[in-house]
Amino acid sequence: MTVRDRLFIDETEMHGFVDGLRAADINEALVISTPERVEILALHSDCEKAASGIAQLMADHAGLDPTLLKDQMYVITDGEAVRHLFAATAALDDVVIGEPRFSNELRTSHRRAAEEGMDGPGLRALMAAALEAAERVNRETGFDKRPATISGAAIRVARDLHGDLSRCTGLLVGVGEMGEVVAGDMLAAGLADLTVVHGSEQRAERMARALNCHMDTFDQLPRLLTKSDIVITALNTRRYCIDVEQMTKAIAVRRHKPVLLIDTGVPGDVDPAVDQLEDAFRYTLDDLERVATEGRALRAADSEVGWTLLEREVAAYLKGHGKERIEEARRQAVSDSGGDADTATRLLIDRLAADRTQSKRKGPVAWFPKLFRWLFGRGNGDL
Repeated sequence: MTVRDRLFIDETEMHGFVDGLRAADINEALVISTPERVEILALHSDCEKAASGIAQLMADHAGLDPTLLKDQMYVITDGEAVRHLFAATAALDDVVIGEPRFSNELRTSHRRAAEEGMDGPGLRALMAAALEAAERVNRETGFDKRPATISGAAIRVARDLHGDLSRCTGLLVGVGEMGEVVAGDMLAAGLADLTVVHGSEQRAERMARALNCHMDTFDQLPRLLTKSDIVITALNTRRYCIDVEQMTKAIAVRRHKPVLLIDTGVPGDVDPAVDQLEDAFRYTLDDLERVATEGRALRAADSEVGWTLLEREVAAYLKGHGKERIEEARRQAVSDSGGDADTATRLLIDRLAADRTQSKRKGPVAWFPKLFRWLFGRGNGDL
């Protein structure tokens, strides 16, 4: 088993892991654990102590010697940690710039933190600022209008043709991997309803369970075509499962309401002759890859704008956070001085000076295995 596999925390282990964070005196934290990366964002008054506790907890979880794991992780704190969180939420430092997969994981992790009682006022404020910054970056760069993946391109084409996906019905013909990915992302993007069919009802049922959607029998394909605004094929049988005759009849029943056919089969599942029909719009993987390639190029060109916006948002957050800390220190000094102005002033000056010397030890701490930093190209990993 690889180090990456050992570090992964699945859903059944998450509650116990969070209890371990509490035992390490960490009461505000979120945990992101995917097959590609494990990251922990924690707020603590002593970052060194928090990092040490997290490292020990991860070593225990992975069943590794803490001294061995120490060389396979890194810790960032304060402004650097804030910058990383903002950049990750805005998807500026991911493999595909602007793709929201990791930011969606962050949102899920934040909801879980709230359910586990680990979402304190500091973490809430930090996440709210990160999400607001991400929305601004996305809005001003237009990343969401420039699809960079096959699924993103399919969703963009579907919206261009049909508008709001919540008013659309989908059909998945087959259970191929790419078809599953596209169908799942369509549902996440708001597709109202999806039905799966396959020659094997057992395989169709498994896919429907995985996607949390409906299933039907393959012999119902002609009827389902009349009801489907978006058809995704993923059979890969080297035979066309949808031809001109079928689509001509389906479009007539639909009263010429357009149909989007996303053919993920290799070779294709939809007869190219369907392109002759005025109300049928067929896209192959090659077509979608061209859309995605153009989108990636445009996103890369706009990433500099995104980083400039992000740096401003990080600076604004840190400035505001600094003011909040000073105000809290002032209130505490007044309280401790019994209302004496001179005493309160001396206490405030002393505490601010002490706080400045400890600035590297206070604030958010983000813990990451170096393995994942290396995999994602953010540093020189040594594995």
